[in-house]
Amino acid sequence: MAICDRIRWLGRCTLKPFKRWMFRKAVSYSKAHSRTARVKYLHKYARKRAKLGLPPCSADDGALANRLATAVLDSPRMEQVRHSLDHESEHLDEMLVFALNLHAAIELNAGLEHSKVREYWLLRGPRFLATTCSLLALSIVFRETLTSPTHEERLNYVLLSMVALLASAYMIYCRLSDAILSSIMRSAHDSYVRQKQSMRLEQFGDLHV
Repeated sequence: MAICDRIRWLGRCTLKPFKRWMFRKAVSYSKAHSRTARVKYLHKYARKRAKLGLPPCSADDGALANRLATAVLDSPRMEQVRHSLDHESEHLDEMLVFALNLHAAIELNAGLEHSKVREYWLLRGPRFLATTCSLLALSIVFRETLTSPTHEERLNYVLLSMVALLASAYMIYCRLSDAILSSIMRSAHDSYVRQKQSMRLEQFGDLHV
């Protein structure tokens, strides 16, 4: 029993640095994708206002969207964000409200990266790689048993198998980033759809003034 406990302890000590790296990587993905979502949907909001014929929030809504994406991260409060922008406009508050609602929607995914690491890298990853390695090994055994490959054919097949294994590992590596991005974009899109309905009501009200 003591030997088994020692083996488990050694396993935990060996894997812990890799797990820490995985979680740090996922957090960096989450931060980058959150900013990407903010910038994307703030620009979409500005373009939608222009498309509906609503007054712009500033002389350059695109530049304002980029500044808002950063300002909201520094302090997600309307007065502090407005002060940090140092910008005056009759319709600025409308974009500020959207930016803060968008920030709140994206922040609902806080901690998402931890579960995604566990799902895709710690649980699915090892199973997927083990299955791929087993299939490649069985394929090589069957090939050696049923045929008589030359040395060149054998080397070529082994190299192709290694390429397939590396490709599988790369797809697993990319899957984490894709999963985090998809979840964040879904939350941002839901917030944008709700705001788009408000803009249409605003347009309807302007038409009947």
